[in-house]
Amino acid sequence: MKTIRLSAIILFTFLNILSLTFSQDSLSVDVLQSISYSFQINQEKLSGEGATYLLNKLSKAQFTLLGEYHGSKNISEFTEALIPQLHEWDYRHFVLEVGPNTGQFLDQLPSNKNKVVSNLTKLNQKYLSGEEEDVRYPIPFFDKIEDARFLGEAKERDWKIIGIDQEYVNGYSLQFDWMYNNLDSKKKDFLSEKHSAVQDTLTRMSIERDTKNIPLYSAIVKSEFIQDYLSQMSRDAKNIQLVEAFRKSIEIYHMNTIGKWYQNNSTRVKYMKERLRLGLEESDFDISKDKLLIKMGGYHMSQGFSPLGFYEVGNTLNEIAEYHRNYAVNIGFINRFEMNDNKLEDALDIESRYVENLKSFYGMGTQNEWIIIDLESLREGYYYHPQKYLLNKYEEKLIQQFDVLIVTPTEYPAKNNF
Repeated sequence: MKTIRLSAIILFTFLNILSLTFSQDSLSVDVLQSISYSFQINQEKLSGEGATYLLNKLSKAQFTLLGEYHGSKNISEFTEALIPQLHEWDYRHFVLEVGPNTGQFLDQLPSNKNKVVSNLTKLNQKYLSGEEEDVRYPIPFFDKIEDARFLGEAKERDWKIIGIDQEYVNGYSLQFDWMYNNLDSKKKDFLSEKHSAVQDTLTRMSIERDTKNIPLYSAIVKSEFIQDYLSQMSRDAKNIQLVEAFRKSIEIYHMNTIGKWYQNNSTRVKYMKERLRLGLEESDFDISKDKLLIKMGGYHMSQGFSPLGFYEVGNTLNEIAEYHRNYAVNIGFINRFEMNDNKLEDALDIESRYVENLKSFYGMGTQNEWIIIDLESLREGYYYHPQKYLLNKYEEKLIQQFDVLIVTPTEYPAKNNF
């Protein structure tokens, strides 16, 4: 009797293994096509089967997370088209990868798209630095017209803009002017010469960064003159937060120059979460039900343990949503085709370990259409019996990080807004 039972168990196990062997597929374009949908963006509107799939998903979400690759004209246009639809579902808050001071400035821009574009044009022109090959602008990720346009789309609907990152190293001159302009006329007169001297010192330090390889933030940390100026500025109530955010940014940047890379990223990630909490509290955001859109680099928007070695903002927002019986959607982006110097480049033709490890996903890219891939379906088919898919460790990491992946069409250069 025991022999019969043992034989049955062995036979069942063998048949089960045999079934798995014949049902599993390694990822390929053919496999991914069954869980992928295309869409288009025309006249700032999403259309097509993929748009229907995505919008249905987002209509149920409390948080929409855009994990971008930076400098993308496509993703800025996608964001511009998405905002009106999210507004219909009561989204009113927009979190960005800028510092809290910069977020406050962007929040105060006019509620008119064209004026937002023109205001940022003037700002960029005033504070632009560097050479033609290495132009430096004062606000990160807002040096292009397409960036200003999606921001204008949010401002026209009176969305609250919140910055949660460190203040940008190339925007320090702008930061000093914000502090100075907050002073009353009497304090301005008293500190006028010192303010000019500080700006001159900052210009000199910026030149030494290029000519002598002296990091700007390290020079600021060591400058008693600038530190004294910041102390004087912080005596004004309007400047307390500005100076605090400026000092924190310098601290975070400086860690890299002294080789404390882990501490740099650890401090930055914790700061992002702290500033997210403070920004939402200051805008009376009800964390249990109010909705927000957040647009940051892909690592920061991922679920689980990020490649930097931390649980980042994207993971935090997922946990908050689920804690309140809500839902968050993490959207990742990759790009296959790019136009450089009037020459079309295909990522699959370029030697890249990252692309090679995810070549099936990149293979879904087309020159003219947006492709959205349902990664949640891959999770079910990979982790649960009967296992339908075989994934390498990089593909597995991707489906852990994002709910959907969007492969953008040909990436063309964005238009400078300066």
